[in-house]
Amino acid sequence: MATIPRETRKKTATIKETELGPRGGLKRYRFPINNPAHARNALARLNQAKGLSDADREKIVRKAFRVLGWPDKEHPETVEQWLRAHPR
Repeated sequence: MATIPRETRKKTATIKETELGPRGGLKRYRFPINNPAHARNALARLNQAKGLSDADREKIVRKAFRVLGWPDKEHPETVEQWLRAHPR
């Protein structure tokens, strides 16, 4: 997968975090979802992500579903059903 330019990552990030390190704050832009490939990748790797709250998980899934155009005829499950079927 190609790297995403910093400005695009900032605009499309689902979660924006600030970590305080030895030199001050460090911003992280996690789960950039700007096209269907990134949305499918985010859903596939969601269980590997550490430090996500339930609200963060739901936010990522909702954004991925919106980008993918789900639910539809092929993928009829809702966000809530998907979260229940894919626990942490």
